[in-house]
Amino acid sequence: MNIPKQEIINYSKLFYLFVFTVSSLVMKAQSFPQMPVKFVAQGKILNNALAGGLNAPQLSAVDLNNDGLDDLYIFDRAGNIHLTFINQGTVNAPDYRYAPELAFGFPDIKNWVLLRDYNGDGIMDMFAYSATPGIDGISVFTGSYENNQLVFTPFRINRFNLPDVLRFALASGNQTQIFVTRIDYPAIEDIDGDGDLDILTFNVAGGFLEYFQNQSVERGFGLDSLIFRFTDPCWGGFFESGVVPEVDLAARMGSCSSNLENTIESRHAGSTVTVLNLNESCGRDLLIGDLSFDNLVALYNNGTCNTAWITQQDINFPSYDVPAKVAPFPNSFYIDLDGDGIRDLAVAPNERENTENVNTIWYYKNIQRDDLPKFQFQQTNFLSETMLDFGGGSNPTFVDYNGDGLMDIVVGNHSIFKSFGVRDARLFLFENIGTSTEPKYELVNDDYLGFSRFSEFTWDFAPHFADMDGDGDLDLIVGEIFGGLFYGENIGGVNKKIEIVNIIPNWMNINIGQSSVPFVADIDKDGLADLLVGERNGNVNFFKNIGTATNPVFSSSETTPPNTQLFGRIDAREPGFVTGFSAPFVLEINGAQTILTGTDQGQIEYYQVNPQSISSKFKELDLNFGNIKAGARTRIALADINNDGFLEALVGNLRGGLNLYATNLPSSSSTTNINNIIDNTAIQVFPSITNSSFQYQIDRQQQRWLKDIKIYSTVGQEVSFEQNNNTLTFSNGASNGIYYVSFLFEQYGVVSKKVLLQR
Repeated sequence: MNIPKQEIINYSKLFYLFVFTVSSLVMKAQSFPQMPVKFVAQGKILNNALAGGLNAPQLSAVDLNNDGLDDLYIFDRAGNIHLTFINQGTVNAPDYRYAPELAFGFPDIKNWVLLRDYNGDGIMDMFAYSATPGIDGISVFTGSYENNQLVFTPFRINRFNLPDVLRFALASGNQTQIFVTRIDYPAIEDIDGDGDLDILTFNVAGGFLEYFQNQSVERGFGLDSLIFRFTDPCWGGFFESGVVPEVDLAARMGSCSSNLENTIESRHAGSTVTVLNLNESCGRDLLIGDLSFDNLVALYNNGTCNTAWITQQDINFPSYDVPAKVAPFPNSFYIDLDGDGIRDLAVAPNERENTENVNTIWYYKNIQRDDLPKFQFQQTNFLSETMLDFGGGSNPTFVDYNGDGLMDIVVGNHSIFKSFGVRDARLFLFENIGTSTEPKYELVNDDYLGFSRFSEFTWDFAPHFADMDGDGDLDLIVGEIFGGLFYGENIGGVNKKIEIVNIIPNWMNINIGQSSVPFVADIDKDGLADLLVGERNGNVNFFKNIGTATNPVFSSSETTPPNTQLFGRIDAREPGFVTGFSAPFVLEINGAQTILTGTDQGQIEYYQVNPQSISSKFKELDLNFGNIKAGARTRIALADINNDGFLEALVGNLRGGLNLYATNLPSSSSTTNINNIIDNTAIQVFPSITNSSFQYQIDRQQQRWLKDIKIYSTVGQEVSFEQNNNTLTFSNGASNGIYYVSFLFEQYGVVSKKVLLQR
């Protein structure tokens, strides 16, 4: 961000576009599009407001839409999320705008990604941490364009039923994987100058850098193959102990460092490697980061073109300018950020938590040459200055805080990173200064109700507003890291500005363990506000209101009946994980209660509530609601902020940002159950490949719900067309490619069908 000094602007009109090939409104098949909304703060603009924040970004330059201009791809290992930014600027003045639709179809990857062109076709390919569970190694995906959009397909390495990861031959003739941990970040570059991509990575124990030479060119295969030979067990001769910032250097070229006062046994895995040329010598130089330190180390290679020998080091690189100090575990990226054709330097954290989480990309401009760079510090918040980013974690909720009839937003965060373990958790208040149909949000308070004063003893604030005392206005309940609750009574009155004058910690002595996330609803339909509390373990705790409508009372023990810690037997944990971080939101449709919950792994789960048996397992409506991909530790809030009859979903995440989605959930609880309204088979488009015109057909029983038809390109641009009854004809200006025909149904959402225009 940096909040509170920016404005956020609408980046495109994608509201009704489902860019994915989804053609059903049935919950389990629906993919929700991300939705742009304007945010304003002190007259400045954040063009990428709803990109979801950055914590551990890994940067690559790539042409995402085949227009000849480098765009920006970021993989954030805090949530394992692909973030795509299209360059809407010019060659020398890039302007990166969040374009989530361009990441559709990217492979499911965890921990680290590098985009490199291994086959020389001018299209970036993807090298990533092993997609084979339980195997530390490298998976590869070959890049290509489909209708001018970058897609990836797996590079099949599998032979003899071995894991599908890059391998090399052992002396015995057997093969084993090139080892790269989930924590390390390797270098995949042309080290020997023969045109194919080689690999530098730290060995299993850490300390020595291993060199795997690509033999594709040497064996006459050109660049199409990935054939590796283990060439050097200690490339450059140095040893990184991980105990002190300096590396130990080899006494002579061709040898390995023997100054192992800190033995390999004491070494812990966790290093990053970037290859570039820092001096005039023939060999390649390095920048390395270590899990234990915040400094970037430059290693100067003064060997020969064929034999690396690290002889000098700068442990506070660049010491000639502002040294990069990215709290623990820096990673570096040699990438052209300003579009001048010369690669610059970006430095970012490589740890997903307990590290710098606001100033996450340090940008150094290269003021010299691409093959002999000199870096000049520019800023610590490259790109994140254009986003909503609350640091670590974000817990949003909607509320009309000033009684003007428009939904405002309050966001609690886990904490903004501070040194020495200091916490800075807050509530952020955004006022809706737009209209009932076009919301627009202004940050009016970056420490709402002074909640930062509680950071000394707790953090991870999760706010929720509900009428707890029966006076018609909304009171405040806030969850926190240690499982308790804060409570603040609103004395402002009905439809008046919220006025909370006293905040009570440890409310009702309720404590569910860790990371409490409250939500209030009358679950048992007795007219009293009951309490649901999500938690770190992934279950949802139910507390029955045993008081009155004006004086709520809850037993503090979640295990004592009528309370239960197994509400609906919801378990937000994924198999093999011990944390779930449930975050409940109750929604009533047609008189029936449903519950959505965020999860640690990121999917939103959706259940049907059974109020007669709250300890029995609830019916699963959708365990990946809306196919929402916002990253890890999701927290969902729902409201109809544009008065279109449908709820919008505001989703927080581990990275401390927000994403906003258009859903097909009706905003009125009296609306007919949407699961049975639109049948996919009742909508047909033909032919699917056309040179100009095509027809659509809708079952007569569904036709009455049709409100509008729009056509969009794959990048969200609305395309003009002519309609004659059920025949649609593209305008003459439409270029060849895939288009999405979006059928808008009154109160029930959008169905999209794909058409290929090929004149």
